[in-house]
Amino acid sequence: MQAITMRLAIIPAFISATFLSACAGGGGGSGAIGPGTITSSPTATTSSGTGAGTSTGTSTPAPTSPYPTVPTSLVAATGIYAANSDWDQTNYRYAQTVGAKGNDVIVAVVDSGVAPHSKLGDRLLNGIDVVGGTLLGKEDPNGHGTNIAGTIAASDTPVGMVGIAPQAKIAPIRVLDAAGQGNSELTRAGIMGSAALNAKIYNVSIAGNIPSIQMEQALDWIVANGKLMIAGSGNRAQANPDWPAAYAPTRGGYLIAVGGVDGNGQISAFTNKAGTAKDFYLVAPSFSYATAPNESYRMMAGTSQATAIVSGAAAVVWGLWPYLKAPDVSSILLTSAKSMGSPEIYGRGMLDLAAALKPINGLNVVTAQSVTIPVTQPLMQASSLMASSLKAASVDVIYFDGYKRGFAVPLASVIGTPATNAGSLAMQGVDRMVGTSVHSAKIAPGVGFQAQIVNSQFSNERATSQYRFDIEGASTHTTLFNGPQFMPFTQTGMFKGQASFGIGEALRNPYLAMLSSAQGFGQSLSLTPGIQLGFGIANGKGKQNEPINSQLVEARWTQNRMESSVQFGNVQENTTFLGSNTAGVSAATQFVSVGTSFDIGNGFTTMANVTLGKSRSTGTDILTSGTAFTRAMSIGLIKEGFSNAKDRLGLGFSLPNKIVSGQMNLNLPTAVSDSGAAIYTAVPISLASTGQEKTAEMSWTTPMGSGLFGLSIARRYQPGNDATAAPINLMALKLSQRF
Repeated sequence: MQAITMRLAIIPAFISATFLSACAGGGGGSGAIGPGTITSSPTATTSSGTGAGTSTGTSTPAPTSPYPTVPTSLVAATGIYAANSDWDQTNYRYAQTVGAKGNDVIVAVVDSGVAPHSKLGDRLLNGIDVVGGTLLGKEDPNGHGTNIAGTIAASDTPVGMVGIAPQAKIAPIRVLDAAGQGNSELTRAGIMGSAALNAKIYNVSIAGNIPSIQMEQALDWIVANGKLMIAGSGNRAQANPDWPAAYAPTRGGYLIAVGGVDGNGQISAFTNKAGTAKDFYLVAPSFSYATAPNESYRMMAGTSQATAIVSGAAAVVWGLWPYLKAPDVSSILLTSAKSMGSPEIYGRGMLDLAAALKPINGLNVVTAQSVTIPVTQPLMQASSLMASSLKAASVDVIYFDGYKRGFAVPLASVIGTPATNAGSLAMQGVDRMVGTSVHSAKIAPGVGFQAQIVNSQFSNERATSQYRFDIEGASTHTTLFNGPQFMPFTQTGMFKGQASFGIGEALRNPYLAMLSSAQGFGQSLSLTPGIQLGFGIANGKGKQNEPINSQLVEARWTQNRMESSVQFGNVQENTTFLGSNTAGVSAATQFVSVGTSFDIGNGFTTMANVTLGKSRSTGTDILTSGTAFTRAMSIGLIKEGFSNAKDRLGLGFSLPNKIVSGQMNLNLPTAVSDSGAAIYTAVPISLASTGQEKTAEMSWTTPMGSGLFGLSIARRYQPGNDATAAPINLMALKLSQRF
């Protein structure tokens, strides 16, 4: 079989139908654009591939592609980044800013050899030479291959220029002689004899205007071995690419054809257009000031240089995600390309490295129990108790896009937290102060009835009709209720009738306050004058519609002007942990609450309450276990008959419920294996609140008609126990009518 001759062509030289030519020309001289300096030299922090396309059996570090944020600024376009300003059309500086530099990916340069150069250093590997040289491809009498290598992988040291993938490695495959001539047989021999080089990407900046059986065989080898070929479309200004780029539509994503554009993004006059290869064709700048033999630099132009830019981009993508397959890498580059106009001319469009490094086709996390959660939904819905600690957690979770590429997403960004704007925080707790009350006197001897219609516009609680039956016996008191407003034992017993409406909220039992809907009963028994025992059961749902069951016992005693109580209780959450919701979790809380009040005289009453709790959780998916110790404290002063005989003024100071200490253990994907699978890690998260909310409040109530009018003013410091939250002021009004 006769081999087709190939040689190096100078743009816009005409080539015979029997020739393959390198897709570039000379020009521009060899003078360097000064040593230059750069304002910042980003350090690579991405995962490292083996460069050999083999599995090491170990996990790679989690990728550092920025999500959901992007860099506020790119590495400056000065010094080495100014040497090829046309390349900015590809957004290559975005990749360099985020540290995506083609780490250890081996790119085979099928060309005229590559001369040693300080910008390549020891990343220029021993290759092969099928032309007859003895330096394993590390020589280049012509200069073309050295320019291609520097375009791909010149380092980011502050001299000369920088390549697209400055941490990639170059394996030279020398198939052209000093005159830039070779043939398809040598090219086939070079490619098919390169298995030991472990290259992933084959840059083929040579082209011919007729097909070649030798090149078809070389491409068969590329596909069979999972490699990716990037081939220049040719420099004959034709409507379709030359070969081997013309084979792209038949090679299933293992071959990308590349055309060149000028500094304005217009197709270069000499470039063969996309034509029949439009679905597998990219364009990139066709000029490159890059490395040359003898430690120099040279400007060259052609689809060869555009091809090298795309090869560098492929190395950047593969360096971040070394487990990708060749068709995945090509599809990512093609899918993320920026449309430039007619597909018959520009194919898929301009290479866009910024878009290529961002998620494509969604972003999802898969939990250990195979539950898929998109990044647009919370991984966990945190309650106000846990929001500040979860927001402070410095943990990344691995999400995967449509190509199964791992992206490191900060845990704090996928935690759903309660609203933190001043308006919503101000109304937390105030919602129970708003409503229209309906009361009825005794409906039978020893039987009382109360009802209230609550319709709050300031919280997540639903509008509800609430009611309560009280049955009095000689020494017993039984309560049947529907609705949290009428739940017994929500405060220490003596506070029910004394506290102003605002101060009463501060004295609510924080665990029973988790119920936004509740049904149950309470029973109290007078043992001796001044001593009562009681118990109650309340079942209902919390603010996230989660089932909650609670049980409580209380002892209350009165002596002279002092009344005291102690409560012991248990709260069982079926799908939450202290109000924080994630799949497969349950929790149990035991608490003790101690309260006292003292009648000072002249209508003054002081009161105080302390509640301590311990919560334990278990889970089967994201949250596996957790323990939290909580505390709430409040004090108050009530003045009866402040401005008239029947009004009431209240002053209160409270430290609302907070997590004093504790930890939850999350089972999260935090790394990616070398096969692309998520690696799950037990991640401990401190639950201690970052701050301590302090609330100071003044409230006043007075009779109005057949009901009451109330006003409450408060200031909340570090609301939600968030040390970073600004103080807020709030005011609430209440009007109730009796009929």
